[in-house]
Amino acid sequence: MLQKSHKRPSSRRAAAGVWTRKKAKKKYGRRKVSMLHTVIEAVCTALTAEFGDAYTVRSEEEEQEPKSPCFFVSCKGSEIRQYPGRRYFWKNLFCIQYIPVSKCPNAECHKVGERLLSCLEYIAVSDTRMRGIVSRYEITDGLLYFYINYDFFTQGRQETICMETATLKNNLKE
Repeated sequence: MLQKSHKRPSSRRAAAGVWTRKKAKKKYGRRKVSMLHTVIEAVCTALTAEFGDAYTVRSEEEEQEPKSPCFFVSCKGSEIRQYPGRRYFWKNLFCIQYIPVSKCPNAECHKVGERLLSCLEYIAVSDTRMRGIVSRYEITDGLLYFYINYDFFTQGRQETICMETATLKNNLKE
């Protein structure tokens, strides 16, 4: 006679080390951090590491004119596509605007554009590296506009369906 095992199989997700809400709560606490904001912070960190403190790096534009060379980092648009299993693919276009403070702004913008191509190809986001794709730059009216895509997947919330009532019949033969 064959006997069935009543042990629950171990979860494949737990064995594979998949990112779970418990891990996220442990790492970030109850505070929700937007992934886009995290990527913008990582871009700002990479710019500061490459160019140093002589350049100002901001994620919000100010109305005052900068006195030193300045970067403004922003997300210009996102395209979200849904995949099976409550997964979402985010395709994000980021723009890094560079304002030069020199007498030859075009030459300076070309030099900075080439440096941006290399320093923003890979950025450190949380514990991983994220690759920027489809990068390009253009110079308009003496300002440099550098465009790069940082794309990623996110996992949506899983809704738990609970049973309202359950009946159990047990017919034992003696």
